[in-house]
Amino acid sequence: MPELIDAVIRPGLARVEFRHFIVFEEGGRSVYAAALSECAADQNAFWEFHDRFSAADTQMFDWQYAQQYAADLGLDVETLTTCMTDREHLPTVERTHREAWDRGVRGTPSIFVNDALIEEPTPANIIAAVQAALNE
Repeated sequence: MPELIDAVIRPGLARVEFRHFIVFEEGGRSVYAAALSECAADQNAFWEFHDRFSAADTQMFDWQYAQQYAADLGLDVETLTTCMTDREHLPTVERTHREAWDRGVRGTPSIFVNDALIEEPTPANIIAAVQAALNE
C-alpha cells in the first residue's frame, strides 16, 4: 500500500499508518502474527514478518521456523523469544483491535482516509478518497 500512495501523492501530503486487526479464528493465529510482527519491529523487521504472514506463509506459525527466519534476517532470536514469551506487544495488539472495532472495522483490509472508512478499498477508491481529502 505505501507504494500506491507514493505513486499518486506528493511526499508529505499523506501518511500511511498500519494497525493490527485481530481476525477471530481457532488458535489465535492473527494475535500470534501481530505480536510476532511487533516483536520483529523492535529489531526493525516489521515488514519482513508482516509480508510473510500476508503471503499466507503458514510455516511462520511454527515457532522454530519463525525463529530460523529471524536468525536468517540477522535478528537477535533470544530478544525475539523474550518479547513473545513476555507478551510485550499483546496490550497494543488488543488495543488497536478494539479501536478498529469501535470505528466500524469488521475485516481486513480496511482503509480509512482521514476518518472515513473506505467500504471497498480498491486502488481506484483509495486514490479517489485521498484526492477528495486533499481538495477539502
